[in-house]
Amino acid sequence: MVVVQLILGALFQGVSPTIREARGSFTAVLQACSFNRWATEAVTIREFKPYFETGWNLILAIYSETGMCDMDLQTGYGTGQTADPIEQLRRASRLRTFSAGSCDAYARNALGILAGSGVVLRLLAYFELRLGALAVRKVS
Repeated sequence: MVVVQLILGALFQGVSPTIREARGSFTAVLQACSFNRWATEAVTIREFKPYFETGWNLILAIYSETGMCDMDLQTGYGTGQTADPIEQLRRASRLRTFSAGSCDAYARNALGILAGSGVVLRLLAYFELRLGALAVRKVS
């Protein structure tokens, strides 16, 4: 179980392939199971927040390109698709609503998933060790 989590954490952390690139594929399912994917998103959001006033456009570009905060779905930025003028106006209006707190809910969700998966994995490990101890007692 530990080895599986280490492999998921190393290979599916949400940076390469990005969340945006993996969206809709089996890789997205593996990323959803990865502890590091949620840690990366939570830390990135918390780390970028103090720099919002001076670097909001760069932060928005990073979020959109990587798929953090589902910003690629909200803005359409970085998807490689061209948009008609009406869609470009819609995207511009979404950009005006982007603020320093826009991704706070995503950071809270990521931290909640981290805590929940930690509890579940520890319970699984406990029961696995408990069953192993019972099997050893029966043998001896």
